[in-house]
Amino acid sequence: LLFPPPWVRILVMVVLLLPFFLVSTQLFTNIAIISMDIGILAVSLLFFKSTYYLASPIILVFATIYRKRGLIVTFSYYLFISLPLQVMQYLKTFQVGMVPPLYTPLDVIFTDIQQAMEQVSLEEIQKILGVIMRQILMLNGNGGDLQPALSSYVNSFPGMIFFILIISALISVAALLTLKLPEPLKRSRLPRRYMDTLIYVIPVGVAIFTNMVFFVLLDILQGPLAFQASVDPTILMLSTSFTLFLSAPVSLSKYIVDLRDVLADRKAELKNRAESLLEEVDHYIWLMNLLGDPIPQGFISLHTRMLIVADELKDTIALSSDGPSTLKEVDPLMRRVFTHLQDEVSNFRWQLDIALDDYYIKIKFEFLESAREIRELGLEVELPEIRDPPKDAPLEEKVESILWVMDAGGNLVDKLISTSDKIYEIICSLFEPSLPGVSPIIQISKEKQESDEPWVIIEAILASLRNWEKQYSAEIMRSTKPIQDSVEAVIELRKREGALLPILGDRFTLISDLAGKLEVRDFGREDDLKVLRVILIRDTIFSTVDVVARVVGVLYDHLRELEADIDSLMPMEDYEWNKNLTLIDRMNTSLGVINHYESHEINEIISHLYRVLSYIDEAVDTVQYYNERKELLLNYRILEKKIGRILADNDQVSLDDLGVSEKFGREYLKLYLRGHYTEIPLEEVGSSLRRVS
Repeated sequence: LLFPPPWVRILVMVVLLLPFFLVSTQLFTNIAIISMDIGILAVSLLFFKSTYYLASPIILVFATIYRKRGLIVTFSYYLFISLPLQVMQYLKTFQVGMVPPLYTPLDVIFTDIQQAMEQVSLEEIQKILGVIMRQILMLNGNGGDLQPALSSYVNSFPGMIFFILIISALISVAALLTLKLPEPLKRSRLPRRYMDTLIYVIPVGVAIFTNMVFFVLLDILQGPLAFQASVDPTILMLSTSFTLFLSAPVSLSKYIVDLRDVLADRKAELKNRAESLLEEVDHYIWLMNLLGDPIPQGFISLHTRMLIVADELKDTIALSSDGPSTLKEVDPLMRRVFTHLQDEVSNFRWQLDIALDDYYIKIKFEFLESAREIRELGLEVELPEIRDPPKDAPLEEKVESILWVMDAGGNLVDKLISTSDKIYEIICSLFEPSLPGVSPIIQISKEKQESDEPWVIIEAILASLRNWEKQYSAEIMRSTKPIQDSVEAVIELRKREGALLPILGDRFTLISDLAGKLEVRDFGREDDLKVLRVILIRDTIFSTVDVVARVVGVLYDHLRELEADIDSLMPMEDYEWNKNLTLIDRMNTSLGVINHYESHEINEIISHLYRVLSYIDEAVDTVQYYNERKELLLNYRILEKKIGRILADNDQVSLDDLGVSEKFGREYLKLYLRGHYTEIPLEEVGSSLRRVS
């Protein structure tokens, strides 16, 4: 026995089987598993004299086509399986002077394994392992001692290792050539279709060349390196042919697989890039849409080009998902997206930036110009502080600045529409009742507020105001006369303090206070639009009407009280004392209008205002007269008794007997006559009253 102790035999089995377990635990990818299968397949080809020379070509083809990926796994499995079998067969067939084999058929050992394994079962596998152990542990097949065989094998071992290193280097160089050689081709001026073909043809040529070098070196070096190899010209030709016929389909299949992977990668890359560009374009379109609907004139061309590019990118995304099935169809799309469309989208950025700067300058000028025109016409407006965005500000910040100016312009429009609405309403009420209830220009301006730029609407409204100015300015200025007349009439009452204060008392103080609230109003500069004064005029009319109504109301109330007092003091009901029968009713009618001016047209209010003003002097005179009547009646009872005593003593009473003014004396005599003619027969003689006998 070569290894008598049992533990040594176990150790040998562990050494033989351990590499398989160690390597297999590192196989995680499909290419690693394929590499393992290629190594096992190469070993299986060694079992037959008719195929053993194909073991090397199949490894070379795999190494060159797959460019070094998994080569170590393939080579490791080939060595771990083939070398022990080569040693086993060498020990079995050893003869004195025979060098160890390195690349020969394993048909002898395969025959023993095949005889031991008649079926696949644990028992049969145990038999195979027994055959392998016997080949290693027992004497050689010729019954001789193993010492010469082992000595010969050990003697040739360095040469075989050296050859294996040479072949490993050769295969590595072949793999590196196939890996690096395409790079110079990609930088060359060859057409792409030729370059793609060469990339997959080169591995085939390298595999053929490497196979030929392998067998030539194997034949040349087997003597100097003291190993045995079965090589001849026929084997060289057959292995080379096999390499060609195997590598060509494998390279073609790899080309097809790579083509499919490249197609999928390019479609994914195309889709991702198109989606990224589309997102950028959509953002630019969204920014422009914020400027208004429809978008401003200066952005229409850029907006249209962006929409065209966006549509093309959407079509490209759809095609990249379901459309092209070949690189010939995908490549033009990629060139289009990665060159033209990418440059186009990059240009959109600075084009939009310039367009926003220009548009901001334009609308800022329009805003300030519109505000200046409004102020020049006499309408006061407050302008917010405008802060220009920095030149290098983001697009979003520039859009915000534009929208801020547009909002400020919109506020101007709102103020102008509100003012114009009031002016039109007053014009309709004061000067042109037949006009429509709503101004067509103002109505259109309200409807266009969301779509038109503010300055366009402002210009239209200002044109309308100028037109109203031409038509109604004269009438507007004439409408200030009622205000002036009212102020003068009420102030005139204040000047009559000496006469009215004793009569009106505290009421005159109230009238004086109200008169102090009235003043001559300034209705704007001479060059201001007179239509803009209409609102001030209307408001002044209302405030004046309110004061006048309260003043006249004071007189009205005092008249009513005096009438009631006189009627209550009158000694008889049917006595005519020159009562103003219509003044109270007329004042009441006009006060009913001006006290409720908010529910009446302005022209009606002005009409009644003039009437009320015309009643003031009449009312003052009437108050003075009524006050005299009241004073007269208050003293009548005393004078009635005095007249009765004089008549009883003298049968006649004259004005001089009464001790009062002639005017009051005559009234007292008339009252006495009317009150006592049924009791005492009396007659009026000149300025005296005499009893009739």
